[in-house]
Amino acid sequence: MLAAGLLGLLGARAAGAAPRPCAAGDGREAEGCVEACPLVVTSDARASDGFLAKLRTLPTTGHHVMVNPGRWGATALAELRVASIPFGKESAARWRQNGLWAGPCAGLSAAFQATAVDDKDPHKLVDLYELRYASETSARRVAALLATSWDWNGHPFMAVQRGASVIVAEGRYGAWNTLETVGAHFGAAVTSRHAPVALALCGPRAGRPPPRPLFEAEGLRVHVLGFSPSGELAWLAAAAGEGGGTLWTLHVTNLVNDREVAARTYRTAGAGADAFCAEHRADAGLLLAERGVSGGEIATFDKAAPDGAPLKVSIERGPSSANDVVMAGALGTKVLGRLPVNAGQARTLGFLRSPFEERVAVLVLISDARTGRPAVRVLGGRLDKRWMARR
Repeated sequence: MLAAGLLGLLGARAAGAAPRPCAAGDGREAEGCVEACPLVVTSDARASDGFLAKLRTLPTTGHHVMVNPGRWGATALAELRVASIPFGKESAARWRQNGLWAGPCAGLSAAFQATAVDDKDPHKLVDLYELRYASETSARRVAALLATSWDWNGHPFMAVQRGASVIVAEGRYGAWNTLETVGAHFGAAVTSRHAPVALALCGPRAGRPPPRPLFEAEGLRVHVLGFSPSGELAWLAAAAGEGGGTLWTLHVTNLVNDREVAARTYRTAGAGADAFCAEHRADAGLLLAERGVSGGEIATFDKAAPDGAPLKVSIERGPSSANDVVMAGALGTKVLGRLPVNAGQARTLGFLRSPFEERVAVLVLISDARTGRPAVRVLGGRLDKRWMARR
């Protein structure tokens, strides 16, 4: 019934156009798309203890679980079928990973569903889903993308990551208050997709020291503002401005092709992060929201890959007169990029792991050969593929 109702709604919204699968990826603006994946259901399939515990305590909120055939209070689904209504090409691009479509089904191993009912009005219903993924990283990515780049069946909904699972609360029409209450019970919160991202750099710091930059030397300071699940890094560079004050440049770098996809410049009379936040936090936060970047306080470089194996990044002489930025790990080595001949002196600062995928951002400090001014270049590298065996 859910699938039939969904397709009926989608057909109405698309004025009779046949719904297309999200993975079609033809680049057109679309009224909606359907993501569907078959799942293996075993006789002992069971939702997580955390999800079931929340279902058992749901009566404390003035709601109860609708009787269903699920052995454990939540029904294991043989197929997850869900649409995004609407779904434009910008949202579709965010769901691509390494150039390929990787929607809510990517890495999904099991799904469970239950329905919450308002005790005072049985017409107010909220459908609850537990989407179980192969890893916490996959679940974190899906939860972030659901919040920024998905409209679950065209209904109001909330999503929250819990370990390797994503909990989704979908409110049916007319059940907004019920959704807020039930969603909060599961730890989800209503967020505005168009609100500025809260910058950890500008967060409340009562009794805490001022935020440390990731790098500070030679008159340059670098703060990292966060990653996006679609493979981008947002970072902020501060240097003395001509004529006084401080010049701040907010960069967003695509870690797949190492290109800068957004940049914005700000000026402040003061030199500290407080001066930047007082004047520009809202505009910077909106830019991060537009790129789907999640804010985070990152003040130190990572030392190892997710599996604990050490990683090292260095600059080595390439086959020509240019220098290569090389990453070495347990699986071998790989060249992340090549520095231009006129880059001047360069050294690697370190790397940061994305919380959403097997990818790192490597920061390289370059001194301009002509002016001697320092600058930072960001290169991305995958951790899961394309290693070359050591000779």
